[in-house]
Amino acid sequence: MSLHPEKTVEIADDVVGDAPLVAEKLGLSTETFWRELKRGAIYGVAERGEGEDAGRLRLTFRYGLRSWTAVLDGMIH
Repeated sequence: MSLHPEKTVEIADDVVGDAPLVAEKLGLSTETFWRELKRGAIYGVAERGEGEDAGRLRLTFRYGLRSWTAVLDGMIH
């Protein structure tokens, strides 16, 4: 898989999100997403599972009152 810098957003040291997908989930255009991210209005949190949730990763993006969360299962070793 190849990543295009203009289409990805880093939310943790080794976690990269698909910017157009996150923008869509937050109800924004990609251009608005990047503008709001640069001004600090959008932020992302990556949480790695522990115990029974080991191997899972929860990604949450927030913008004002909007948020979108994705849980990735079996992606983290």
